[in-house]
Amino acid sequence: VGADIIKAKGGGQNYVHGGSSLQEMIVPVIKVKTFTGKQDTGMVNVELSSFTNKITSIEVRLDFMQMEPVSDTKKPVAQAAQPDSVPIFSVQLFSVTKEIKAGDSRLKGLAPVKILHKGNVYKVLYGGSKDYLEARRSLEKTKELFPDAFIVAYIGDRAISTAEALQMIR
Repeated sequence: VGADIIKAKGGGQNYVHGGSSLQEMIVPVIKVKTFTGKQDTGMVNVELSSFTNKITSIEVRLDFMQMEPVSDTKKPVAQAAQPDSVPIFSVQLFSVTKEIKAGDSRLKGLAPVKILHKGNVYKVLYGGSKDYLEARRSLEKTKELFPDAFIVAYIGDRAISTAEALQMIR
């Protein structure tokens, strides 16, 4: 089967519908594969994309970004504001593999501290602020006692990179 093209006077060739057109010659075929049994599904990941640490009115604007498309295995999610969805910056003084408690001599009298236990590691954190600059001041204060201390960021008890946390508060 071919498309009919008729020569006519003048430049070029003119198409005349004297037979089957291209759209009439092509039939799309769709193959569908279905799976029997259970398929794991989950919710799409939604993250806070901007946040200001200055509240100037009763209304606070939060922007969220959906990090992946909705699909047959990723379902849409309704996100409710949670008080622990803002990163907290702390100074990690050190970590140990044996349990440590507040008042331990290794803390060199520094208080208050927060001890996070995950697996067989105990992380000792000092301070906690939504303000990165305040965390920097805490770091400077602790460097004399703990020269290897550094700033970490958490949302609840979940560690996130400091870069990600700074992006969230900008």
